[in-house]
Amino acid sequence: YRFGIKPIVIVTGYLGKQIEKNIISSQAKNTSKSETIIIINAGNRYKLGPLHSFLSITGNKQVFKTNELFLVIPGDTIFDYKLMEEILNLLKENYDEANQNSIIFYRRTTKIALNKETEKYKLMSNRMVSCVRTKEKGSKQYVKEIYNRNMNTSSDDEEFNQIIPAFIITYDYVKNFEDIASKIKLNKIVDAINLSIKNDMEFLACRVKSDHNFYDIDTVL
Repeated sequence: YRFGIKPIVIVTGYLGKQIEKNIISSQAKNTSKSETIIIINAGNRYKLGPLHSFLSITGNKQVFKTNELFLVIPGDTIFDYKLMEEILNLLKENYDEANQNSIIFYRRTTKIALNKETEKYKLMSNRMVSCVRTKEKGSKQYVKEIYNRNMNTSSDDEEFNQIIPAFIITYDYVKNFEDIASKIKLNKIVDAINLSIKNDMEFLACRVKSDHNFYDIDTVL
């Protein structure tokens, strides 16, 4: 709410009824939220994976409109306020490019830095981290590939580009994802992004310099 993003669209699948009940209860306590939040039930599509859950927005004309930009974040991730603030500032700075190419955000980090942040060295040593390879085009960086990096094979001080799980996707790119998903069995948004890149679609790569973090709420603390 504090960033003024409207509407906030929550796509539900597993435990959808319970989530919807909690949201409705929250809206009843704060009526100003009722026009801000839209709930979309993905139905059985959520069983096909996060890509298909996301694509369920295409059936809602109130949400899925031409020329709209969609900020896509996973429902199990919490962002520090300052990190989200920088992401939105980068969107403003690159608004023209975002309307053409969509945006992937990343940060430069190392295994030892991630271990320090999480204070879970053994857990981190067994994790796969989503990363991005970039390429230069003029003064901008673009996504070459999104890949998983195995922390078991990474040295402590080797730098890499970790994906920030917040994507800016344009209307046209969502339509492209929908077309791809109808022809090829995919379940992740990053899979659709990589395939789109192979089909000569471009994604702007924006580096986030904030020291603030994001947290997977499914990770045991």
